[in-house]
Amino acid sequence: MAGLNWLDLIILLLLLTGMAIGFAQGLVRQVIGLVALYIGLVLATQFFRPLSQLTGDALNTTPNTLSNAVAFFAILFLAIGVINFFALDAYKSTKIRLVPAVDQVTGIALGVISMWIVLSVAVNVLDFAVHAQTWTGNAETARNIILNGLENSRLAEVTASTLPMIVTTIRPWLPGGLPTIFNI
Repeated sequence: MAGLNWLDLIILLLLLTGMAIGFAQGLVRQVIGLVALYIGLVLATQFFRPLSQLTGDALNTTPNTLSNAVAFFAILFLAIGVINFFALDAYKSTKIRLVPAVDQVTGIALGVISMWIVLSVAVNVLDFAVHAQTWTGNAETARNIILNGLENSRLAEVTASTLPMIVTTIRPWLPGGLPTIFNI
């Protein structure tokens, strides 16, 4: 695996995790998860700034790229979790009789697609957060490690190449245009 850095390994492990989850959950749960991911992306893109500002006001600090990134991921993963939680009832009452192999293979495919979308967005948001400004205190060391990982990652470049397609799907829900967190 010459030429891969720590970030590439994390990306590969997460893709394998997406495959395993897709295999275990199957088609229906993965479709529900993909819908939850889409809704979470729309909500996070629309509301990360107000949450970052609210947090900054509560902590008596000015919002910065780090707090914007944290707010984005907090909204994204909270929305995904809440939607998946409420969808459990729908999943339990849905009876689709598929050949187990078809259910598992389509689950694997959707699991990889979902994880790829998450990784594409995460790499972009991290890239924005580490390039826009320096971080305060001990966080600057973490920023430099992430920056180095992004700059030397082969797979981060590939995830970035698919981001425009992903962003195009949420653009209709953003009347004010794309926020700067999507620096494409």
